[in-house]
Amino acid sequence: MVMIICGVVLYKTKDLNAAVAQKSEKIEKLKDQVEVQNDRTKELEEKKAFQGTKRYIEELARTKLGLCYPDEYIIKEAP
Repeated sequence: MVMIICGVVLYKTKDLNAAVAQKSEKIEKLKDQVEVQNDRTKELEEKKAFQGTKRYIEELARTKLGLCYPDEYIIKEAP
């Protein structure tokens, strides 16, 4: 009877160890995803901060709208 109980305990221990290994692997993958998302969040916050600056507005006006200051001249290359 004791041998049967020992056998069952060993079998269940093996299954539990396999489950723990799978869960540990899943936890590591999730930690990596969290790190990637934290980096992305930081980049987006920096972009948001930049978009509120005068430099960004000037850059946008120059590139998208073709505007310049009244005392500036735009010189373009000939094709």
